[in-house]
Amino acid sequence: MMNINLVDLPTELFHSILDRLDAMTIIYALRPVCKRTYSMIKSYNRFQLNFSSFSWSDRLLIARQIPFENVSSIVVSDSDIFTDFGIYPFFENFDIRRFSRLKSLSFTFSERSSELRSQAFQSNTLINKIIQPPM
Repeated sequence: MMNINLVDLPTELFHSILDRLDAMTIIYALRPVCKRTYSMIKSYNRFQLNFSSFSWSDRLLIARQIPFENVSSIVVSDSDIFTDFGIYPFFENFDIRRFSRLKSLSFTFSERSSELRSQAFQSNTLINKIIQPPM
């Protein structure tokens, strides 16, 4: 049996492995291993970001480390969207139009946000926030 190092894998196979890892692991555990992993991760364009599992400081770090065009999926929770003040923190900090390869934008809601959610969708304020045209 032959042993093959992770860095010796073809880029496509390495990217398939990355598909099964979270963004924090990819950026902070694998990318700094060597120049080859850094290069293969730099070309990886299928990042799936679940912002509900990141702290706000981690979100900002991830946003600086991953080019927007390399993100294919985003999951946003109700706490990212709704606050007691009616502000939409996720959309205030991330311009959704910059995610040019985005294939999926998912929202997860808890029971506590059901009233806010219905108000936002009924008044179209959330949808306007997502697809607001550039000024």
